[in-house]
Amino acid sequence: HIIPGGVPRSIFEEKIDPEEFKEKCGIESKMILYLGRLAEKKGIDHLIRAVPLLLKEFPDLKIVIAGPDCGMIWRLKKLARELRIENNTIFTGPLSEKDKYAAIASSEALILPSSFEAQGLVLLEAQALGIPVIATRQGGIPHFIKDGKNGILIEYGKPDQIAEVLKKILKNENLARRLGETGRRLAKEFTWDKIAERILSVYESTLTSKEIS
Repeated sequence: HIIPGGVPRSIFEEKIDPEEFKEKCGIESKMILYLGRLAEKKGIDHLIRAVPLLLKEFPDLKIVIAGPDCGMIWRLKKLARELRIENNTIFTGPLSEKDKYAAIASSEALILPSSFEAQGLVLLEAQALGIPVIATRQGGIPHFIKDGKNGILIEYGKPDQIAEVLKKILKNENLARRLGETGRRLAKEFTWDKIAERILSVYESTLTSKEIS
């Protein structure tokens, strides 16, 4: 049995001003969000390498990289400087729960370009807030993200593919809306109360089978 993590039911009732986070960070344009640890396996360097390709069509776009540093931030900032995109790349450090939700709600899409994720709970949080998600076809992610339905799946380590998919979402409002709406609807099946019901059901079926045998 694969029983995933979940989100609190309250996330669907959050009243979030989508401009609040942008104002706090001085962002006046559209933004793409990475939210998670700044660790090597997360593939953030591939996202940064995709930025110059995005800026050719969206010169004001901001890439927000939020989360605690795990020894990568100096390398990522150095890469951004080398690619001359430091003005379009914002590192926020760790965010509070309130700011995390505000950052998600402010973004055009959330991206998780990791080499491996068991599930990627942040994807579920973004879906619950109606934001399109992009993630690599790695680990447990394809169990929860169905390509083209409630998100878009990409291959790991391909900045050009990251850029193309993000361009598609930035250009096509209908696609972004559809992915966000479908993601939100499906995310309602992963609230903690429903996860608890699944766990209880597994225990009950296990006990029943033992009694029969």
